[in-house]
Amino acid sequence: MTPSWVFTGKWDERQMTNKFGLDARRDNIDVALYNTTARDRFNTVRSDKVVQTGMGLYYENTLQ
Repeated sequence: MTPSWVFTGKWDERQMTNKFGLDARRDNIDVALYNTTARDRFNTVRSDKVVQTGMGLYYENTLQ
């Protein structure tokens, strides 16, 4: 769940919506490269783990 805040109002008799929010994401990925014969794995060439975290703020404005 990402938190967001919505504020509504009018601008010159037109409906306006402003939205602010925070977004966060974390990825845990296991990646490997194998030697194969007829799609059967017989040897691990390389095995890696990727852990990545990202956060961001956003703003959205809608004018009817």
